[in-house]
Amino acid sequence: SKNNWSQYTSLFIKSAINVTRYGFHSSPIVINQFSKLNSLVTKILWLLFSPIGLVLWLYDKYCERR
Repeated sequence: SKNNWSQYTSLFIKSAINVTRYGFHSSPIVINQFSKLNSLVTKILWLLFSPIGLVLWLYDKYCERR
């Protein structure tokens, strides 16, 4: 059904953003993360969601310093 598709899409997007976010926590050297991706699809998804993940990572760093 359409509701299930929407729910799974939302969950996928949140998960993809968090993968990039926590990737920045483990290794802020972005080129290393990107070069380890094997397929074109994963590279496109990483490029799409990494800006949001970066902002959330910066927010995490800001909160750690408070």
